[in-house]
Amino acid sequence: MLLVKDTVVGEELILKVLHDRMSVDEAMIKRFIREIQYARKISHPKVIRIYDFFSVGNLYAISMEFFPSLSLSAELKSKKPLDFTRALNIAA
Repeated sequence: MLLVKDTVVGEELILKVLHDRMSVDEAMIKRFIREIQYARKISHPKVIRIYDFFSVGNLYAISMEFFPSLSLSAELKSKKPLDFTRALNIAA
């Protein structure tokens, strides 16, 4: 995934790019497109929005809403105990 800036509207967004080894597999491309179709049907404030699907040559990508966050591994690297409520939210 890549963080990019849409220079037309001035927003950051994420590009999820299909790995080039998979972009030659027709079944994988179809799965990638199905992911977009299903994800676009979900509308909820806690779910990242999917904007578009595009291809350039053999490069396929999905553009989606950017949501600043930390990965779980980044949170755990501090080696400090997690707040109990935070730990419950992650587990849920």
